[in-house]
Amino acid sequence: LPNSDSMADYLEVAPGCVISDASDDLLEGRRALLIAGDGGVEFRYCTQRRRFYGALLSTTILGCSAIAVICRGSTLGVGRSTEQLWFNPAPGFTGQDGKHVADTWDHFQLPQCDEGPPYGAMHPVSTQVTKEISEPVGVDVEKTVSVPVDVPIQVPVQQQVGDATVTVMQTQYRREYHEEKQWVHETQYKPKTITVWETQQVPFLKTEEQETCARHKRKAQAVHDGMIKDHWDFVHWRDGVRELHRWQEEHDCPAQLVNVDFMNASATWNDPSGNPSGAHCQQSCTNNPACNGFSWYNKMCYHKVLPKNKSSFGIHRGCIGVYSGLRCSQTQKEKKWIFDEKAKHTLPVVKVEDSVPDSSMLCIELMVPYNYEVDLVINQNLHGYSIFGCENWVVYSSQKLNMQRGRIMTRMIRSSQWAEIGGQWDTALNTDIFMAMWRQVIEDGDYLKSHWLVKVDPDTVWFPHRLLPILKRPDIANRTHGAGTYLNNCQDGLHGPIEILSQRALRTFSKQSAPCFDAMNGWGNWQWGEDAWMDQCLLSHGGGIRRIYVGNLLAEDHCNKWDGWDTCYSKDIIAFHPFKDVHKFDTCVHNSEPHWQKPHFKPHPPHEGKKEEKHERSRHK
Repeated sequence: LPNSDSMADYLEVAPGCVISDASDDLLEGRRALLIAGDGGVEFRYCTQRRRFYGALLSTTILGCSAIAVICRGSTLGVGRSTEQLWFNPAPGFTGQDGKHVADTWDHFQLPQCDEGPPYGAMHPVSTQVTKEISEPVGVDVEKTVSVPVDVPIQVPVQQQVGDATVTVMQTQYRREYHEEKQWVHETQYKPKTITVWETQQVPFLKTEEQETCARHKRKAQAVHDGMIKDHWDFVHWRDGVRELHRWQEEHDCPAQLVNVDFMNASATWNDPSGNPSGAHCQQSCTNNPACNGFSWYNKMCYHKVLPKNKSSFGIHRGCIGVYSGLRCSQTQKEKKWIFDEKAKHTLPVVKVEDSVPDSSMLCIELMVPYNYEVDLVINQNLHGYSIFGCENWVVYSSQKLNMQRGRIMTRMIRSSQWAEIGGQWDTALNTDIFMAMWRQVIEDGDYLKSHWLVKVDPDTVWFPHRLLPILKRPDIANRTHGAGTYLNNCQDGLHGPIEILSQRALRTFSKQSAPCFDAMNGWGNWQWGEDAWMDQCLLSHGGGIRRIYVGNLLAEDHCNKWDGWDTCYSKDIIAFHPFKDVHKFDTCVHNSEPHWQKPHFKPHPPHEGKKEEKHERSRHK
């Protein structure tokens, strides 16, 4: 740097060490650390969530081998104190309400600095210049001129007089020119030097600070353009998946068997059109007359010709990550899917059944198919964790899946489960997905058997037996009448890993969902995840609903955390989040409950699940 003292607030430079300015080289879209050592200069890229910002990165060498890298943010001086860098340690900006807003495709703030006049802009400039001109001067000049003169001469001419011809003399004139001196007045031009002012159109020049600002704005604009492209690519993909799921329901596609492979196929071949997912594979098999069964694994779709006698099917279980199934019906039965945004956010009317035990719970998970959540749910069912410690439970998904030999039959929601990352807090914009789930919960009616609804994410470690005493507390149990009660798990507002509503609170939520959509049309509907949307809806339009904060309800990375919280040794925390790996999930359970045992009662899926299980077993026997 020309003046390293301007970095005194950011770097402590040891004797013999250097500071490097990498700002011009690192504005291509990713952060990097510029590490200067004895072996030369090295770039190491790092990321912060989904933001891609160029940075001014500075390093110091402490001693011969120790390297300290310090990245600091916002406005730094680079040889001058006024340079505005668009590096931002917390990407985004402050909205009109004073709250932080993340930079996303539909609201993106360019660097706030002066980039000067636009390139190519011209402006008039007057300058004094010296010119050579010719000045006219009138003068009298003596010149020799030719003057015409007519001189008479006698010329003999023959004339006829009577019969005789006579010669007579006739006078004629001949023009002659005589030279003579005359004075003539004429204009002559003499050279003259004069000084004048001239105006010219010249391009504007940017200052060095303005050039830096303009360069950073171009880079930021490139990032924004990329976000816009990524958004519409996502919308195109999500809508295609949604149409595929609609097609599955309209063609009565049978449930896919999880971790199962079909054996005894007389022919097997790969169809690339079915590679994206098991759902794509099922559709491509249905569209192929030669295929009557399929297996999908690791983004590879295999069509199969299975024996016509289903009793001859060979089923190989324990094939982790393999999804197998039969082709769908060729007959299409139209199903009503909701595409209007307001209709998506308008829930059906909820009935209320008060004659249920005060602490009874319906426990719900919404599981994403074809990823780690499937492994988590299977493991939970195997050991009685999570919702499988509740007497009533349901697993929802965008796919009909048969897991654990029919012990888990997912119920299909009418939505894809693809959520874009963005919004005010750069989170999953999944409100419409969970509204589809709540719609299905209401239509299924299982909530009428329980006083409380507990929605948990599959990667949430939680203990139903720890929640029961909370639900029996007088300040909670005695306040579920009227508009109902829901529990808040974070001082900053409701977080989605575990959501607990009374039956009457669900009714209030369903009644107020449409008014909430109208009231939050804009920021709320398009910029918030489902947890913030529900929380704000019930707070602002709940009509007397009670929101009760329970401090030990949730510990997670984004709220209520402390050093070592994720070891799960706490015995009073109800839920820990997130644990996306089966081994880490198990470790958390056993650290918090060293003597864990399966619930004494026999967990079972709701009645509709049993019917589906019997149907699938007869289909695949």
